[in-house]
Amino acid sequence: MEKGLRKVREAEGQKGGEIPPDDILQQFGIEGKEQKIFEMYLGNGMQIIHGRETRDQVIERIRPEDPERSLADAVSLVMDKLDASAKEARQGVPEMVRALAGITLLGQLAQVAEAAGIAKFDDDAKILALSKLLASQLAKGMRAGKYNPQELKQAAQEAAAKLKIDPAAGMAKIAQGMPAGKNKGA
Repeated sequence: MEKGLRKVREAEGQKGGEIPPDDILQQFGIEGKEQKIFEMYLGNGMQIIHGRETRDQVIERIRPEDPERSLADAVSLVMDKLDASAKEARQGVPEMVRALAGITLLGQLAQVAEAAGIAKFDDDAKILALSKLLASQLAKGMRAGKYNPQELKQAAQEAAAKLKIDPAAGMAKIAQGMPAGKNKGA
């Protein structure tokens, strides 16, 4: 993979995945330059999930005996690759971009695992995988000294109040792989 985030053609980055609509991005404060970074981060993540050189490495991480944990680990692997590329190129990726892209990638990878017959992910399984992904990402950040636990708690409370949304419901919709306000197809 090229160093840094690269612009991914729309068809290349969306292989079956749903990019959250602009109103969801705006609710999470992702607009302008951050939206472009989000689109590149997510597109590159989709390329890792679907790319010839990387898809087997990612999908092999999902194990039927522990599907939620292994799905979270597979998404974490994708995010680690994206973060390493961005860091090498000295590109900053805002935390909200990482978080929302990670949720979207989780929904996409769950669809891929289901299509491959590895595991089934109902809404509860996706939420459990999401909670494991978020916990692992926060733990990595705290070990690296990137996050202070008290600051995280305060930031979460401020964000919930500022966004005037139910973060759990919004994240659940994204993890399910469907845009807000639309019903999931059969």
